[in-house]
Amino acid sequence: KFFLEKELKNVEVEIYRLANRHGVKSVLELDEKLKRGEIKEEEILDDFEELEFFEIKKEKLLEALQKIK
Repeated sequence: KFFLEKELKNVEVEIYRLANRHGVKSVLELDEKLKRGEIKEEEILDDFEELEFFEIKKEKLLEALQKIK
């Protein structure tokens, strides 16, 4: 349980770091900025993919924590 909680905190820090870089709170908000033309895909592609990866990882960690509680 301790490992999962520690990993969750690390993932949340990465999500915050990446999202904050682009003035958003989630990959969905980043996608909206992209659709509105506020940012260009080539400028944010790596961050977008990384943010999406960490958000999925966060969901899986939360699910795992729920199962052991």
